[in-house]
Amino acid sequence: MLLVLAPIPVLVVCLFGTAKIVATSILSIVTYCGAGYAMVRVARDAGKRQQDRLFNKWGGAPTTQLLRHRNTHFDAHTKERFHAVAERGIGKVMPTPQAEAADPTAADELYRAATKWLINQTRGDTKRFGLVFKENIAFGFHRNAFGVRWLGASVAFLCLLIIALKIKIISLSPPYASLTSFSQLDPMAALALGVSGMMLIAWLFWFTEAAAKRAGFAYAERLLESCYDLESPRKTTSKKEAESQQ
Repeated sequence: MLLVLAPIPVLVVCLFGTAKIVATSILSIVTYCGAGYAMVRVARDAGKRQQDRLFNKWGGAPTTQLLRHRNTHFDAHTKERFHAVAERGIGKVMPTPQAEAADPTAADELYRAATKWLINQTRGDTKRFGLVFKENIAFGFHRNAFGVRWLGASVAFLCLLIIALKIKIISLSPPYASLTSFSQLDPMAALALGVSGMMLIAWLFWFTEAAAKRAGFAYAERLLESCYDLESPRKTTSKKEAESQQ
């Protein structure tokens, strides 16, 4: 949401300077009163809504897809190791290729249960599962950014329009456009124009469904690969055992 709103303060500062001190004070008060937390909730809720739609469109959550026998991203032997760890974790027998083909819905239910178990096992241990944590952040960021994509693009476009009108690149009366105004741009106006333009490009071409999908599958891969660490529980040696071994 800060990226969504970024062009606005840049526009105000660059085009109006400190003349709008009242607006700056109001913004500070609103921020102090919890606007930051509210923005986080808006972005997260938008991202969660998009996540459900995207997973349905993609054919299931990335982890569910990668655990399916019919998915060929991981080889059969690696997938067998993942299934074995999941079986011990959830206390259920994972589907065979034949069982999955006969009842895909029931198989997906087990894969979702395995995913929830893996998430609980890796949550909070950033030292042991640091890559999982980083990819989770990346997926959440791209998912939420995609959720507010058109809001961000609209804000950036409106800021571009306001700047163009302010510096008379375009006008509401003839002549409607004046490209010569570009040669007379002062650095601050150029900065505001550049930030709004770059943010519009980012919302249209970077914060896309494809980017969210890549991040989602990257997170799914790291999450499933955490099975290697969970495959054999780490042994803890007590002080008495260490002394006896010596």
